[in-house]
Parts: sequence; C-alpha cells; structure tokens
Amino acid sequence: MKKSNLLFLLFFMFLIIEGCSSTVLFSSNIEKKYNLIKEDLKNVQFYLENEFSLEREITLIDSKKIAPSHTLKTEEGRLIEEIYFAKDLPGVMLKSNGDTLFVSFEDYKTIPFCNQNTSDGVYVMAIQNTQVGKTRDPWKVSDISTNMRFLNYDSDIYKIVFQKKPRSLVKEENLSSIDRKKRDAKGILLGE
Repeated sequence: MKKSNLLFLLFFMFLIIEGCSSTVLFSSNIEKKYNLIKEDLKNVQFYLENEFSLEREITLIDSKKIAPSHTLKTEEGRLIEEIYFAKDLPGVMLKSNGDTLFVSFEDYKTIPFCNQNTSDGVYVMAIQNTQVGKTRDPWKVSDISTNMRFLNYDSDIYKIVFQKKPRSLVKEENLSSIDRKKRDAKGILLGE
C-alpha cells in the first residue's frame, strides 16, 4: 500500500473515532441517568460549550503579577487584564455545594456552574447580574442603568464577556465507566 494511501486511511479512521466521541450538555438528567453523586463528578472530564473571557481593570503594579497565560490590553486609557476561555476547554470539578459545581480550567481557580434557574437542569455558569454602581465596578461606569455581568474569580471581580451564556459539557460515553470509591459495611451483631 502506498504511503499516501496509508496516511489517508489513518486520517479517515481518526475522523470516525473522533466523530463517535460526542459531548452532551451536563444536566441533572444526566446525573440521574448515570446515578452520579457529587463525589463521582470529581472523576468526570468537563468541557466548555462556548468561549468567553473575563476582564478587569488593573493597575500598572498589578500587571506585573498576572499569570503568563493572561493578556493585557488597553481600552480608553485603562489597563485591562483579559483571561480567555476557549470553546471545548477541558476542566475538572474540584468541589460542589448543593446544585453548584466549582469547575477549574486553570491552576485550581474555579468557576461556578449551577442548574438552579434552568428549566432543563443544564449546568450554566453562575453569573452575578448587577447594576453598575450598586456593587464594586472595575470600570467605574457612572451609568447606573447599565446591566453588567460579574464573576468572582480567584478573589477578584471580573466582567464576563460572552455571546452565549457558558454551559458545561461532558462526554457521555465516559460516564458509565466512572471509578466509584466503594466499601462494604461489615455490620454489627448484638453482643460483640
């Protein structure tokens, strides 16, 4: 077989295998279907359904402390730190609290996803909708009627920039093979 035909065949097989690996929106229905408890979710690979970025105004002194993967830009004379989160970015759940999952996409910094306000039980990014001027505003905008979306990320307040509200994805075929930690209770007999 010619080398070019072999490469084409390998590429075609890769596409077929990759195509079989589908992601689905993570929801309470998926949790129920696979009988998952919150502790199981620490063994699940999560992904972002769509891209978004976090932005905050910083000082020149703060700019020397930002992570190398973050971007600095200027807008209207202000220095802005930007953290970009790409579509299909992998993450892991580090902890949970009720209906909220705290998923990390970088260095143990977490983003909350919850299903409290969704009719279909899909986990979406827990965003704080606030009116400018009523909470800490990194842009110090004076227009109080402007709605902005914020997220507390790594103990700092960031403005969230997105086209579609970020939701979490999982590869469904991996959910049935989750390694569950289990131990059998021994029981206690009277008189022992």
